[in-house]
Amino acid sequence: ASDVYKRQVPVKDTYAFGDSTNDLLMLQFAGNSIAMGDSDPLILPHCTYQTTNIEDNGIANALKHFHLI
Repeated sequence: ASDVYKRQVPVKDTYAFGDSTNDLLMLQFAGNSIAMGDSDPLILPHCTYQTTNIEDNGIANALKHFHLI
């Protein structure tokens, strides 16, 4: 296998975006969990950050918040 597939990313360096309870396990596992602006309120306690709606550049705003772009 390629060396790329052998690399491991520490959980603290992972990011997950979600908006619904079906995303809850992923959001709980990720080091940084981001709720979209129009998310189900039930996921908010499990998220590191809540960004704006997708229509309001939510993903870009979150990436800027975490200094990834």
